[in-house]
Amino acid sequence: MPVPGADNPEVVASFHGELLTIEDFEANYAPHSGSDADPAADSLASYRDFLERYVDFRLKVAAAREAGMDTRPDILDEIQSYRVRLARPFMMEKEVIDPIIRTLYERRQELVDVSHILFAVPENASPEDTLAAYLHMQALRDSVLQGVDFGDLAFRHSQDPSAQGPPDGRGAQGRLGFFTGGDLVEPFESFTYDIPVGGLSPVFRTRFGYHMLTVHDRKPAVPDIHVSHIMIRHAGPPGDSTNAHTRAEALKEQLDEGADFAELAREHSEDLISAGRGGDLGTIAYSAPVPETFKEAAFALMEPGDIAGPVETSFGVHLIRLTERGELPSFEEAYADLKNLASQLPRMGLAEEALAHDIIQTRQGRVDTALVLSAFEGISPDSILILPNSGLDESALADTFFVLGDSTWTLGQLVETIGSLGDRSRYDTESTARALVSSFVIEVTLDTEAYRLEERDPEFGKIMQEFRDGLVLFALMEDSVWTAADQDSAALRDHYAMQPEAYQWPDRIRAISLQSASDSLLQDAAARFDAGASIAEIHALYAADTLHIMHADTTLIADSSGSVYDRILDLNEGERTEVLAMRNMRIILVHDGIEAARPKTFEEARTEVVTEHQKVLEERLLARLRKRYNAHTFPDRLVQAFREETPPMEHSDTPTAP
Repeated sequence: MPVPGADNPEVVASFHGELLTIEDFEANYAPHSGSDADPAADSLASYRDFLERYVDFRLKVAAAREAGMDTRPDILDEIQSYRVRLARPFMMEKEVIDPIIRTLYERRQELVDVSHILFAVPENASPEDTLAAYLHMQALRDSVLQGVDFGDLAFRHSQDPSAQGPPDGRGAQGRLGFFTGGDLVEPFESFTYDIPVGGLSPVFRTRFGYHMLTVHDRKPAVPDIHVSHIMIRHAGPPGDSTNAHTRAEALKEQLDEGADFAELAREHSEDLISAGRGGDLGTIAYSAPVPETFKEAAFALMEPGDIAGPVETSFGVHLIRLTERGELPSFEEAYADLKNLASQLPRMGLAEEALAHDIIQTRQGRVDTALVLSAFEGISPDSILILPNSGLDESALADTFFVLGDSTWTLGQLVETIGSLGDRSRYDTESTARALVSSFVIEVTLDTEAYRLEERDPEFGKIMQEFRDGLVLFALMEDSVWTAADQDSAALRDHYAMQPEAYQWPDRIRAISLQSASDSLLQDAAARFDAGASIAEIHALYAADTLHIMHADTTLIADSSGSVYDRILDLNEGERTEVLAMRNMRIILVHDGIEAARPKTFEEARTEVVTEHQKVLEERLLARLRKRYNAHTFPDRLVQAFREETPPMEHSDTPTAP
């Protein structure tokens, strides 16, 4: 019979009518190599070993499918359960979370100095009030464009309370200072990064109301710093001997002469929170809400131990000491922290909603909101949330209100899930119904899209295919090898009888243990043992006393197991360990002599015999499958994967079947 692929140097294996090329092989090798390095950096022996194992794997999967194992109800149920658990988190990670994290990281490479004006508008404001607020902000924007100072307008008109705060406070005259990604709500943050220096944003809305902003400056991100300070509060008029500057200068002189900063902070700092920690303020980001004068002085310090000051803020006069200067993390280093940050930001929910709306639009979904509002008309918001069927007539429950592709949902399905949609109560019936519909539609849209994720995402499709292959492979091995080996008693005894000398117990130490939750009880037992009492006598003494619980046991120890029993290996016969901790118990081990090496009985060796017989059955199975599916491998062709120039080798023989 001709060997498929024998005349094609790019083919490294053929089986079941398929040809495995070197390119296909490397694509499958890389994920299983256990290294992020170039697979070609591995050894040729590793390649050859994987080739044989990979072909064996493909043959087993083919045999399992041919036997119909991929259609077994239990396997189909497990595949469905796995899909439900994995698909939506996978989709959210790839299409929502990762893009947000990537954007956050890119933005956190830059700091942006921004001012804003806010006109507060409740989220549930009437259309009239909303329009009036927008027009008011638009008029302020026109004033800025006509040359009116942004800060003056912010001081007079902004409804952010910080705009009227002290001059060195964050938000004074609308100036928020430097921010980075994740510090601001969307869409405020997007406008901050999109507007050029000196530019003015359009009027836009967040959950707080209407804003406009201007950008003053941009600068590369600055690593966080760890600092301590000594703060002296303002006391008395300038020139007074007790004023803050005079006292701070005196402390600075002591520091210059070698005084310990932490000791001076504990003794003199009037920041009561940090003084007890030696002035330690912890780690501070450049975008943290601290006075600008403090920030400029602190971030100007370059070497750990450097001290700045006196520095004046509205809180007092400070001496600042740099403890440590951090480094900007790489994307990989920052990923976990950014993911945690993203999970706490409202933009995560907004991104999920946007994804759901894109899916609905792409699949031409239809939501009949009018039908829902009509059905709930006259029912109070509280009743919608607590009454059976939300107070709807039975006839309305079967009405379809949402269609997505081939799937439909009824009002009955909506009311069945109200309890799982979270708090959707609003001040009137219409807004409550709309909130319920929006939440329901988003949830079922994302679930439905996740269910069909294999169809549109090759990466997820590959994950699911590998899971299916693993399940049917397990089923085949369980039926044809593992269970068969365990239940074939005659074959197991024959296997044992062929080489009984292979199953031997080595010399083993008899370790007698005394265990109790009471440390004092074991200390007493140890003293009795040292005084000449036997373990049996000690155990009998405590066994007769129901107030004291002590367990005795004998364990045979051949070599190290990584457990507390390893301590017995260092003892001589008749010696004991001290009282040792073992989980929530205490234990003493006594060396009670050597159990001499001897052959194992069949019952003692059965586990080893079963394992070896399983290997025999697996080898026989693979021999049959290689013959059935005309499988051949060409391991010498794998040399093409390596960078070095290597002369071509002759065609190799197919491995001999066992």
